[in-house]
Amino acid sequence: MPAKGSTGTSRRTPLRNDRDVKLYAPTAAKPFFRVVAQGQVERTSAPVPTALMSASAKVKFEVTQLDPVTARARREADELFDQMVRYAKHQPVAVRRGERTINALCDRRLQDLNDEKCARTTYDQNESLLRLYVRPNIGRVEVADWNP
Repeated sequence: MPAKGSTGTSRRTPLRNDRDVKLYAPTAAKPFFRVVAQGQVERTSAPVPTALMSASAKVKFEVTQLDPVTARARREADELFDQMVRYAKHQPVAVRRGERTINALCDRRLQDLNDEKCARTTYDQNESLLRLYVRPNIGRVEVADWNP
């Protein structure tokens, strides 16, 4: 059961996803295509018939193979999605919780060790490992872009 106030789409894979804008297929509980952008939900005007929901969930579809109601709802959803993505592209990107690089993550780790009042040797070992190996190699890489 989704949390109160939730859109109920957190466990579903979106049909399209770009710049924190997601397009979700209709479900039995919500028979509309939904476009979700940072908590704001827009839905298509036409509900998709329950019998046709499995066809509407296809990522790639031919408009000629869908019934007119589902095809119109999907076109509306795609237009809403494209409009919200265009809007999101022109908005300044808000920096969340400061800088998002590995260097900032290393600084936060050292600050946490300092706040926890750990042994000085533990702090020194962590600092030397980060200074010698992590920071020179991947320090300037964004956290989201780095993977092992």
